[in-house]
Amino acid sequence: MFDLSSRITATDSSGKALGTNIAVVGGSVIGLATALKAASAGFTVTVYDPSLAWGNSAGWCAGGMLGGITEAWPGEDEQLRLGAASLRHWPGFGGKLNADHPNVFTSTVGTLNVGVDEGDVEDLEKIYQYVTEREDLWARGGTIDGVAPFLAPGSDNPVDARMRKITRRELRALEPSLSRAARAALLTEGERSVDNRELLAALREQCEGTYGVTLCERQIDDLNDLVNGKVGNYDQVVLAAGSGSQALAATVGLNLPIRPIKGEVLRLHFRPGVPEPPKRTIRGRVHGRPIYLVPRPWGLLIGATEYEHGEDRQVTVGGVLQLLEDTEILFPGVTDYELYECIAGLRPGSIDNLPYLGRVEEALDGRLVVATGHGRNGILHTPLSAVAAVAALVGQELPEAKSCDPHRIPNFIL
Repeated sequence: MFDLSSRITATDSSGKALGTNIAVVGGSVIGLATALKAASAGFTVTVYDPSLAWGNSAGWCAGGMLGGITEAWPGEDEQLRLGAASLRHWPGFGGKLNADHPNVFTSTVGTLNVGVDEGDVEDLEKIYQYVTEREDLWARGGTIDGVAPFLAPGSDNPVDARMRKITRRELRALEPSLSRAARAALLTEGERSVDNRELLAALREQCEGTYGVTLCERQIDDLNDLVNGKVGNYDQVVLAAGSGSQALAATVGLNLPIRPIKGEVLRLHFRPGVPEPPKRTIRGRVHGRPIYLVPRPWGLLIGATEYEHGEDRQVTVGGVLQLLEDTEILFPGVTDYELYECIAGLRPGSIDNLPYLGRVEEALDGRLVVATGHGRNGILHTPLSAVAAVAALVGQELPEAKSCDPHRIPNFIL
């Protein structure tokens, strides 16, 4: 929690200290988490979103993987640094949610990266070499909010939770339902996954039960309306509207590039007698194509398609076929599952796959804080983003989020 006396360092463009009555625009995971964190710091918060049923939000369609390490790719240093820092924020943040809503966490035994052909194996080797050679970016100790990082099951040594190579025999012992097509595997036991929809429900439930937080189902089309009396006269505004943030930022003279990245997800339900799914999150590479399999209490969630086709939210036959074919190569038992739901969402992509987090002094007389552009890692970055937003509200900067300053955008101020 931030010392409220530090709020005197947060001032508007005239140098006047900003107050504690804030509006959060966007009621998905980032907005709701920010509202909770801000309320715990003493702010009065109103969250605006056109629908708190989340049917069109990226959070509703997400996979829920907390892949702070296994998302790594050579050269993406800041992405690895931020992902690992975000992962360290999750035990305390998620533990509080899970205490009252015990279905938030799903897989708690780690992540497996697996590859099928020679090129896939080479990619896994690149990931392994990069992660192990750049521990300076991610191998942090200590606690956040007094809670230790995720550990390997049965161990109290953080080193045991790190990425390591395992043999094909070890892979078969850990996940007997996977096919023998998997030629190589990396095990990272310090990662987890969450049920994104349970997470949204838990966040909403906590917001509704938290003094100082009001949820308002209302469309905001102009951020100026939140400070000029048309909608309200708030002391500060947090923009956390996902793919809708670009248009809203333009209303206050900002160029905030957001790429809508379409992702298709399939939810597969158990039927009597079907094979058990993997216990761990599986991040597969099948002939160069990414695929993820995330276990759920009701079955299996699969996804990984990415398209940049504007506002297209339609699920395609080709996308479904690709996901099912690649899944069957890794997990043949999938063919007996019920195809329960096919859904597509738009991930809000930034210019460099890092979110936009921080205060924008040039907009709304210095009252604006942005927390958006999280791409495919919105769930992973949720707790860190909420802390970064509240740090900005009290006139501070979260060191872990320094690379996410929106002022890095070319021609940011219109």
